Amino acid sequence: MLTAVLTLVLFLPLQGFAADPLQLRVVLVPERNIFNQQAKYMNVCDFVCSVIDVTLNFRVLKNYGEVMSALEGGEAEIGVLGSFLMLHGITNHDFVPIARPVWNSGESTYSSVIFSRVGSGVTKDVRTWRGKSLVYANRHTSAGYYYPLYVLKIKGVKTKPEKYFSVMNESGSHDAALWMVSNGLADVGAAKNTVFFETMEKNPELEDMIEILYVGGKFPDATFAVTSKVGSFVRNSLQRALLDMHNHPEGRRALDKFGAKKFIPSDIKDYDTVMVVVDGAGFDIEKIIVADHRKNIYRKKDSKP
Repeated sequence: MLTAVLTLVLFLPLQGFAADPLQLRVVLVPERNIFNQQAKYMNVCDFVCSVIDVTLNFRVLKNYGEVMSALEGGEAEIGVLGSFLMLHGITNHDFVPIARPVWNSGESTYSSVIFSRVGSGVTKDVRTWRGKSLVYANRHTSAGYYYPLYVLKIKGVKTKPEKYFSVMNESGSHDAALWMVSNGLADVGAAKNTVFFETMEKNPELEDMIEILYVGGKFPDATFAVTSKVGSFVRNSLQRALLDMHNHPEGRRALDKFGAKKFIPSDIKDYDTVMVVVDGAGFDIEKIIVADHRKNIYRKKDSKP
């Protein structure tokens, strides 16, 4: 299994913790290349590690289902979740959102970008999508999966997506979806706008190869969330550490490397926009199964704390 493990020890004791640091396991979704994802969140953890007496064991998992399986099955206590997984966790498993970043752009939300390869004949007219192939990071993403299906619905398409498209493929990450379309391996792609434009900026040759069809949706981004098994003291301590980062020189340096101005609280109501898209695409959030509990992503020695 493709994972990346980061063990980070937090040194400054806080009243209420035991003598030995509390062990918490954190899982992240692979929204971009797994090594880039690992490096990005390392910057935040370096600061958090300096203010709370707890050990965080980080893993970037290979797909969204494994992330939810770990959280639902008690194999992890904290997740950094996209908006769909957060909504699913709130609705079905009592997950609690605690904070999300305000990026340097000033945004704390993201959108979906639907795109095609220049010259492919695929345009904004969804009738040109019929019989074409669609690629997205994962079935459990607002930007990659649910938003393009939402667009089909509001444009009057009544045919089921799996029959409307010739093929519907998962790429594993948002940047991989962009590369598949640019290389002619898929006709239509959908991805998270932050990853899409980051990849385009780093690879200017893509500018003449990719055509943007739609940009839409407004979804809370990269939310730190805890399961119901995390007590209020620990939950509040983690939240305070994140929300206070921008008030400290070390925190500001970490945020600068992370690409954000600060963290802000994230409320359950913030995910109403996600529900609109999921419902509008014709899905019932309470009936969607995300986790595959046949897979135990932690080795046996990584016992529950």
